[in-house]
Amino acid sequence: MALSVTPPELWLEVLKTLPRADLITTYATNRALSRLTRPLLFADLSLPAYGTDGHPANELFLPPDEEVQYLRGKLGFWTSPAVAPLVRTCRVFTWRAADKEEDELGYAEDDDETLELLNLLLDSLHVFTNLWQLSFEGVVLHTPALVKIAATPALRQLTLRDLSPYGDTKDFVPTAPLPPLTHFAYLEGEDYDEDLLAGWRHFLDPAHLVSLRLECDLRAFTDSPTVVPIYPRVTFLDLLPPNETVSTSAVVKLLLKFPNVVYLALPRQFDGLGDDDKDALRDGITQRLARVTQLSLPLGITAAIVPLAKQLTTLSLNLSTTTVDLASALTGHVFEGIMTLSLDIAEEEPDAHVLLPAIAATFPALARLRIDISAVVIPEQKTRATVATNFLTVLATPALLPPRTTTLVLSWQIDIKGRRWWDPVEYATHVKIDFRAALDAILSAYPRLHHFWFHGASFFVSTRRTADGEVLRQQSVELDARESLDADTGPETARIEVERMKAEATKFWEENRCA
Repeated sequence: MALSVTPPELWLEVLKTLPRADLITTYATNRALSRLTRPLLFADLSLPAYGTDGHPANELFLPPDEEVQYLRGKLGFWTSPAVAPLVRTCRVFTWRAADKEEDELGYAEDDDETLELLNLLLDSLHVFTNLWQLSFEGVVLHTPALVKIAATPALRQLTLRDLSPYGDTKDFVPTAPLPPLTHFAYLEGEDYDEDLLAGWRHFLDPAHLVSLRLECDLRAFTDSPTVVPIYPRVTFLDLLPPNETVSTSAVVKLLLKFPNVVYLALPRQFDGLGDDDKDALRDGITQRLARVTQLSLPLGITAAIVPLAKQLTTLSLNLSTTTVDLASALTGHVFEGIMTLSLDIAEEEPDAHVLLPAIAATFPALARLRIDISAVVIPEQKTRATVATNFLTVLATPALLPPRTTTLVLSWQIDIKGRRWWDPVEYATHVKIDFRAALDAILSAYPRLHHFWFHGASFFVSTRRTADGEVLRQQSVELDARESLDADTGPETARIEVERMKAEATKFWEENRCA
């Protein structure tokens, strides 16, 4: 393959698997590859949390003048004429003023004199002429910021996460054509008594928008449904408000504006609906489910809604539950079309003897299964590693998983040495999980299982094998229990490797869950 005629994007899949140091070395030593990799080196711009950009820990809080000077130089480099056109994505983390002694955090406002760098970035957005993906997390954005974001010509995807409620954007009125966004996400975990979407709604053009995630107050849409336009191109719709005031009738009316949805996430608050509300919801959204292939919803309405989605292949339960409640809700139901299932279990001791048979009986055609377990309090004389070992032992029992399962992801926030998060080290009971034995037993029990990931707070193990049964790779990275609670004091290379492998597993799941 001739390097000179190969688009850089085709090399990206190969080059991004290299460690950063190797990529830079390749760029510096190979003339042909340097021409290809240079655009890739500067494609992604990340501006980390203000005041926490250094390692090791004693460098986390630089003097303000030094910090500002450093970030000014960094921003100046990225906005230079030679680099700015290469930037494709930009993520601005939580820029917060941090007090070293009291460790008090506060939102960084875009007009704060001590944090003028956010203003500098906003003023420079227009120089990123090829920037198509932009995200802000934890900042205060006012109307002037929207004006500058609107002037980013190539912008297609905009994500707003945990913005401060003190931002005032309601006065924003565009005076020029806005960038044709295809993806918009407003993700806010808190319930604020105000319309946080004010101003941002101008960016939601029905002629271009295909993905809309609204994990925020929906009153901007539900209070005046008649003024909400129809979005015929939206296929991905996420409606997960943090408040409990959203009604079934409001959601039904809102869904009428999105006639061609393929992915739909319904509010977690619907978990406790009574029979009358369930009937109203079912009657109101039946037509909207005709094209849906991916559905995210709470367990309480699963039995009422899932049978209506005739094309459904991917199901995610978006509210934590227990194994007993899950098995009880699924009893007597069989969803033969579901091939991908994601669960969130919150339980002290999840019972695999209850969970796995319920899954197998309800989803006989299941090919991909992801289970996220968030254990809370572990009973006395037991540890999370002990509970996990018991769970893995049951998991290795043949015929408990659906027979067609090829991918299994198990995420469990436990420590490999069994230490509870809040216990002093001297009280920790060190029960080490034998990962190799667990992997061998699970692979032996399920010959069709090709991908298996198991990861937690301080470890990651995975295995892959071919359809012929040949094991392609087995990986295991573990951090010491004493180090896992404070990543900055743990082995840097192991910590980075754990995070890298988790990201790899997540990426694989997202790319293949609908395969």
